[in-house]
Amino acid sequence: MCKRSGFTLIELLVVIAIIALLMAILMPALQRVKKQAKVVTCQSNLHQWGLIFSMYTGDYNYKITTDRKDGYWLVASRPYLDVVKKAGETSRHDLYFCPTATKLAAGFGGTGSNPFAAWRYEYYGVLYEGSYGFNAWVYDYENKTQYQDRDGTCMWRTVNVRGANRIPVLLPCFHGGGCPDPTDHPPQHSGEGWAGGHNNEMKRFCLNRHDGYVNSLFMDWTVRKVGLKELWTLKWHRYWDKDKQGNPKPSIWTKAGGVLPADWPEWMRGFRDY
Repeated sequence: MCKRSGFTLIELLVVIAIIALLMAILMPALQRVKKQAKVVTCQSNLHQWGLIFSMYTGDYNYKITTDRKDGYWLVASRPYLDVVKKAGETSRHDLYFCPTATKLAAGFGGTGSNPFAAWRYEYYGVLYEGSYGFNAWVYDYENKTQYQDRDGTCMWRTVNVRGANRIPVLLPCFHGGGCPDPTDHPPQHSGEGWAGGHNNEMKRFCLNRHDGYVNSLFMDWTVRKVGLKELWTLKWHRYWDKDKQGNPKPSIWTKAGGVLPADWPEWMRGFRDY
């Protein structure tokens, strides 16, 4: 007679335990690879935006202007992207999105509360969706002394300036853009809600989408990772780290400005200081 053979219960339990152990070891590594892939994709998107803005500013005297109907970055980019141009339709393109934030927020527009939410806006009858935001200090606004209710003399107005590698242009954002100020306080949590109005707009950009960093496109069209605390050291507008007489005036949220590790919100204290 043939004797049947098979796995014993103990052997099966050992195999299951080994598989579970391997999964426990591999899953964190797979998660890290997945996150790194999103970082690389985000950087690739911003490199593409660098090419687009380089072409646009080459066509328009090195300026991204708001004087014309096609001035805002979302509208200005349409001729360089294969996106819809008809009123009442939605202009959606992969390059508008940081890969960590592709789902729309519950409301219309960007209000924060979720650092991984995308926004939606309407300009001239066309809906735009995305999760990057523009440094609005870069625009060449038609009023040379005032930009809405802000000091218009702070604006860069041209991309042909010195130190362009320190001037952020496009970053992950829960709004279509903003005008940060050196005195803006850090958000109490990543994606802290924004009440509206032109105040404390750094919180629109201070989002923990890449483990303590964000990717940024700079005005020399290079892309690199930026620490969340490092955002306050970048030169967002002409008088960010100096007064109008040229005297140094660092942001209070930098080591040079006297900030201490304990001054930061708890969620940011473990991040690198600058």
